[in-house]
Amino acid sequence: MKRMIALLLSLLLCLSLAACGEKEPEGPADRTNLVYDLADDAEGEMVMRFIDIILYNEEGKSSSGRFKVGDATLITFPNGELMLVDCMAYTAGDHLVRQLKSMGVETIDYLVITHNHSDHFGGAKALFGSIKIKQVYMTGDEGCDIANGDNYARLHTAAKEQGTPITVLWEGDKLNIGGVDITCYNPPKDYDFYYADGYVETRNNSSLCLRFVYNQSSFLLAGDTYSGGENRLVAAYGKELKSDIVKMNHHGYEACNTLSWVRTVEPLLAIATHGVDRAKELAYFSVGSDSFYLHADGAVKVSTTGDGKYEAVTQYDRIIETLDTEGQLPGGIYNYG
Repeated sequence: MKRMIALLLSLLLCLSLAACGEKEPEGPADRTNLVYDLADDAEGEMVMRFIDIILYNEEGKSSSGRFKVGDATLITFPNGELMLVDCMAYTAGDHLVRQLKSMGVETIDYLVITHNHSDHFGGAKALFGSIKIKQVYMTGDEGCDIANGDNYARLHTAAKEQGTPITVLWEGDKLNIGGVDITCYNPPKDYDFYYADGYVETRNNSSLCLRFVYNQSSFLLAGDTYSGGENRLVAAYGKELKSDIVKMNHHGYEACNTLSWVRTVEPLLAIATHGVDRAKELAYFSVGSDSFYLHADGAVKVSTTGDGKYEAVTQYDRIIETLDTEGQLPGGIYNYG
């Protein structure tokens, strides 16, 4: 009898809570439209979108089964022109094109390939087959290795077939697009690309290092630069490299993002295009930088009007524990500067 009374009381309590409007907890927020909608890009605003494409292996039902699809960063300049820095791996090429098409992208004014590794240029074949590319910037590396085969040469062929000019960038080169000053800090003009054939570290250290400055705002993209390349850049340029928004080198993991580099660039926000590496997270956390991870946060959009202030939006709520988790970065919209 007592058990029956307890059950009835529990039922009445549940009904009472329902009447008061109690709901089941909602799942992670989805801000895909906020991150990817180009219509939100105001004139005079610079926007960087760190694109996240999710592909799983045959067993993949969790993040541990995700393919490494590489980098692709879409930049909207204050004058409305678009730049795509890297275009992911070959396996992600069609997916990247679909994502860009869904955003209404039919033309890319500038395609930048940071270096000769397939997870940065492999999607070029799909890209050139579907989207008009007006200009290509890349390194002078024309070699190939076992991993890349002749795909890098095919990139050159695709550009020529579309009538797209290719310009090689070197240390010291400068561009201005829509009022944004772009300085190239790497590779040096005497870089030995042929020695890089088959050598991951040497080829990664040939990555273009580009710093974007829009009035008081600054961004830094340095491809897959390893620790040796970081050391050279720090010794040569020091605090000139300091930037508010930084893409972590080599997707945010191994052999780079050294403490010396992190203390030099000293960002407000660092974005890893792969998963969480605790050591790298700690390095950036030590200089007061927040960090986003595409595997944890989804795609990330960072915008500024050039006043040194930024709005950052993550596609999803973070569901893993990180140093930033405690009430700081569960996912959402954040302001810096």
